[in-house]
Amino acid sequence: MGSRVVVIFLSNGEASHRSCCDVALEEISTKRRQHATDAMNVLGVDATDLYWLGLPDGQIHKRNNPEFANAVSALSELLGEINPQVVYVTHPLDGWLDHSGASEITLGAIKRQNIGCSVHYYCVWIWHNLQFRNFHKAVGMSSYKLDIGSVFEQKREAIARYFNETVPGCGGPYCGVLPEGFKENFMVPYEIYFRQE
Repeated sequence: MGSRVVVIFLSNGEASHRSCCDVALEEISTKRRQHATDAMNVLGVDATDLYWLGLPDGQIHKRNNPEFANAVSALSELLGEINPQVVYVTHPLDGWLDHSGASEITLGAIKRQNIGCSVHYYCVWIWHNLQFRNFHKAVGMSSYKLDIGSVFEQKREAIARYFNETVPGCGGPYCGVLPEGFKENFMVPYEIYFRQE
């Protein structure tokens, strides 16, 4: 729609095969960055608008970790340069520790820079992991359904970029082996977002 889209990757996804096979972390990191770049290209996001903070995958820092302030500072500096009007970040209750950490780091960075942007949460693991007793917290935010029918085939192709190449040692995709039925949650012509009030 003519808007500049910038994507910031907090980690390189190098831990996706931890305890799986003996493939080197550097190889996974390189392949995951390549797949992400390819996927963004399918979606029309130029490689010059992709940023990589290199935080340790599987250990994205939570507020009580001493490294949290460093992560907030790095993201804050980048957001200060970009000055976004809208920020999309993983839902705080997504059910994956790195995604919860990403939410905290992002909100901390926005607050530090005092950026007047709107914040929208998206879900990756929430549909698979969220315990029923916590569901009311997730839907307690203002939510909306975005029709993406006109770009749905691009979305499918972008997702495929993560699964087309497999690790020689184990045969699983570089992004890791996902639970059965997980990918199908995203093969729909709409997206669900939650708006921070």
